[in-house]
Amino acid sequence: LAEIISQSEPNFVKLMNNTAKQLGMHNTNFENATGFYHKTQYATAEDLARLALAIQYDFPQYFHLFKKNNIKYNNKIHKTHNKLLLNNNYVTGLKTGYIKASGYNLISTAAKNNNELIAIVLGGKKANMRDKIAHSLLNVGFSKLDEPNYKQKQLITLTQNNIDHQKRRRKYKPRTLELSNFPQPNK
Repeated sequence: LAEIISQSEPNFVKLMNNTAKQLGMHNTNFENATGFYHKTQYATAEDLARLALAIQYDFPQYFHLFKKNNIKYNNKIHKTHNKLLLNNNYVTGLKTGYIKASGYNLISTAAKNNNELIAIVLGGKKANMRDKIAHSLLNVGFSKLDEPNYKQKQLITLTQNNIDHQKRRRKYKPRTLELSNFPQPNK
């Protein structure tokens, strides 16, 4: 795919990095199109939240694909690794990953009571721990949103208000949840 779009993987990686910068992903650098480990390839949780928002709002016609529990390819069923999709009707996607150098990772999107959240977990030691932490982040976020006088300044709430759709500006401004006293899930 990278070679079809850009004639070569290095050219596609340049396109990826240029697009990342346009999205405001200033703490991200791609070195390959696969996501495989490379010593100078990196991304922050905030940048990944910006990417998740861009996918969700710039390509809404495809976003439902990230909620699929399985796909059939070559007559074989491939099940999702995103266990949050299986156990939570408010989880809407998005991406799991594992690389030995960084551990188990998850970008989880969710919608509940007209609110949307994105939880990013990077560096999990086990897939089930990564899933529990993301689930806890989403639950804490939604419970904060349900508080009548809660000021959303510390929440990872990422709504349409963060995006100027009329001008199609790419100024996504994710907010982070303060985790200093965040309870860790049981192992």
